[in-house]
Amino acid sequence: MRRIVLNPLFFVFLTILSDRLGESLVIPLLPYLLERFHPDGVTVGLLTASYPLAVFLATSALGSLSDRYGRRPILLVSVGGTVLSLLLFAGAQSLPQMFAARILDGLTGGTVVVALAAVSDISAPEDRAKNFGRVVGPAFGLGFIIGPALGGLLARWNVTLPVYAAALIAAANFALGWFSLPADLPRERREQPLTWRDFNSFRPILQLRRFGRLSGLLQAYALYNLAFGGVTGLFILYLQKQFGWSATQSSFAFVTVGLVAAVVQGGLLQPLLTRWGEVSLTRFGMGCLVTGVSLIALAGGSPLWVSVEIYTASAFLALGTGLVVPCLRSLVCNQVSDQEQGQAIGSLQSLQALGSVIGPAIAGVLFDRLGMSSPFWLGTLLLLASLGLLLVWRQPPARTTVVP
Repeated sequence: MRRIVLNPLFFVFLTILSDRLGESLVIPLLPYLLERFHPDGVTVGLLTASYPLAVFLATSALGSLSDRYGRRPILLVSVGGTVLSLLLFAGAQSLPQMFAARILDGLTGGTVVVALAAVSDISAPEDRAKNFGRVVGPAFGLGFIIGPALGGLLARWNVTLPVYAAALIAAANFALGWFSLPADLPRERREQPLTWRDFNSFRPILQLRRFGRLSGLLQAYALYNLAFGGVTGLFILYLQKQFGWSATQSSFAFVTVGLVAAVVQGGLLQPLLTRWGEVSLTRFGMGCLVTGVSLIALAGGSPLWVSVEIYTASAFLALGTGLVVPCLRSLVCNQVSDQEQGQAIGSLQSLQALGSVIGPAIAGVLFDRLGMSSPFWLGTLLLLASLGLLLVWRQPPARTTVVP
């Protein structure tokens, strides 16, 4: 029987789509999945933070292992780890089991990094940017639209059903890769020995010292990620406890975010860049984030009015994020040499990961101690501080190429 060989780019697309679907199916449902354990804000915040912390610790190691042993086996391990962790999470009978499942998912969660390395391997230099655009953008966009919508619909029957659906999607992707993904990276390209340095996840953070001239932009990016991590980490718990929203209602708030973000990055970003430039768009996007987070904190009134406020706030958050992240990354990368591009992007990714860890943990404490709206007021203040740093930053960008 002849073996079917899958186009590696198509498998990478499916892998990233599966990864994003799994996350976007689960994240909007976390408080509802935890409900039988009567969680407080700290529990939700720490559970939210456990996954990005594990990803942060494991990503460098998985990337280095894929350089040494090839992309195919590490991709399959990552996807297989996702399947196992989702099954454990859906069937968890205690909080420690839920934490263990999320940590396992994070430790095998270098999927996107290894998948992007695979795209680079199989693309000619002149085709890399095109292939990244063909694979990454659509996979992320579809994942964050389909995932919450499917999760919200399935949660009508059972709140754990979306998690099993995510596991089934990942399992199908694993089977597809196992039987059809071709081998990669010939042996002569895998002879570089591994060192402890390859497993140091804190190396990109330490490299920030090299970019002291960009301190204002880096501080703005760090504050943004700290605020955004806290807001998104406690957002669903806030909707559940403050307004009594169901899992389906909460999931569709995330659908709004996915749709607006897809429109912004898919069609509006380049024309807006041509008209206004990166600096103005970054400042405007940060202003949209301030508006969205403050609307969440101020939400109240009749159920209909609350829905209007929350969905409007979600649209502002998506618009702001869709502008701030690519434009601010480009502003940083435009100020460094070609030889420093990889280090700069790695450092930005590390700042994003740390914000996703520290932000929810702090927000959970505030949620319990100072009131349910306090994480969003803190997020508003942090975003205002980030906006202030951007307003006083005067050095013009060198070019207008957005780093996705």
